Amino acid sequence: MKTEKNLIQSERFLFASDAKSFQRKMRRLGYSTKCDHRLGIAHPEHIVRIYLKEPKRGLIFVTKDNQEGVRMFYHISCKNKDKTPVRARRNGKTKTWKTRPNDFKIPVKYGLRDCFYITQDNCHEWTIN
Repeated sequence: MKTEKNLIQSERFLFASDAKSFQRKMRRLGYSTKCDHRLGIAHPEHIVRIYLKEPKRGLIFVTKDNQEGVRMFYHISCKNKDKTPVRARRNGKTKTWKTRPNDFKIPVKYGLRDCFYITQDNCHEWTIN
């Protein structure tokens, strides 16, 4: 999917009431964002589309396609006390669904006891390099 000069990496559909805060959060993380509707005049319950372009840092973000065979994931903003990125280790097989082809869950472990999932909703915060 192409717009003017930029190659769009992904898109999200959100309510207009949530779109401004989502755009602010993505810009803080280094993403370029573009909305298909003017949020100032959109009704809060209207669905708007936000296009995301990955930051130009040379990072490879986690997606459903590129996560197979990867054992370690690195957070882009959270750091350990020694200033290294927070690491999470894969803890099982990726869960996918036939009825929801874009959804996935990667079970990961952090530290000694903390377990959680990397999903399509938080995968923009994790890299594989």
